[in-house]
Amino acid sequence: MICALETNADMIATRNPRDYQPALVPVLPPVEILAALQGTDSSQQD
Repeated sequence: MICALETNADMIATRNPRDYQPALVPVLPPVEILAALQGTDSSQQD
């Protein structure tokens, strides 16, 4: 968590988000992060 804060990470990818609760940055499973990134990319192309 400290590394994520020091590097201004937007989110943390992990298979077990419960290990990071309570979190100061969003903690998501990799599948959800990929979906969010794909959504961001497709919205920029429109």
